[in-house]
Amino acid sequence: MTPIISLILVFITQIIGYIFFYSKGIKGWRYVLFVVLLLLCILVLPDYFIRLYRPKDGLDSARCGMVDLGVFLFFWMYGVSGVILTHVLFWLGYKIKESK
Repeated sequence: MTPIISLILVFITQIIGYIFFYSKGIKGWRYVLFVVLLLLCILVLPDYFIRLYRPKDGLDSARCGMVDLGVFLFFWMYGVSGVILTHVLFWLGYKIKESK
């Protein structure tokens, strides 16, 4: 699995979770899902892909860390901003739907 596919799965999980929580009327759980997905994008996924790609780069000696930095920045920039953007869009959509 590549990092972009894992981010797409995170966004799909968030959208399905929010739709489920809004349809069942348990809106408070969307914050739990939001925090879990943020922690997943900040802590879990970068570490997973760094360990996955480390044997493939052929550097068994001292490393400069540029590959690691790229993986962390990818998940921090695109993952976190995507999760926050999805959260805000669902919140705005719900507020607009609720006001009608």
